[in-house]
Amino acid sequence: MSELHKSGRDFILKIAGKGEGEKLINFAAELGIRSKIEMLGLIDHEEVVSNMNKSDVVVVPSRHSCPEGLPMTIMESLMVHTPVVASDHPMFIGRVGLRGSVVFFREKDSVDLSEKIVSICSNLDAYKKMSENAKLEWQDLNLKLKWAEMINQWISNPSVDLSQFALSASDH
Repeated sequence: MSELHKSGRDFILKIAGKGEGEKLINFAAELGIRSKIEMLGLIDHEEVVSNMNKSDVVVVPSRHSCPEGLPMTIMESLMVHTPVVASDHPMFIGRVGLRGSVVFFREKDSVDLSEKIVSICSNLDAYKKMSENAKLEWQDLNLKLKWAEMINQWISNPSVDLSQFALSASDH
């Protein structure tokens, strides 16, 4: 966010959750961007999704050294059609962003992160396309099969070939 500030861009960074809020506020003050940081604290899920929907981008700055699944943050941001800027964590590359609604920045590289945010927010046509594609990407990430459906088919016909339910057999 300091890089965005240096480039003359106006922004508000909203941080939700518990953690080291005071440490983050002090760090932001040292960087001269304290007034641009809003600490939301613990908020309910509905408010999280509402904030994502109102945001220009959602940032997912995961570190490679941290084991990671596919964060709900990415899924929920795509669900409300908000583009995502995520670190190039090995768990994300090749799994999300296939429709262009997720852009990756180099881990721990604040300049690259800033450039990606500026790029997304500077081109209205490209932003609109990313937002439209977010819905499609979210649909791609949702499994069409329901657990109960697979179990019911197996119970009604124990000889059914369950390989048809493998993720590799999905139609996305």
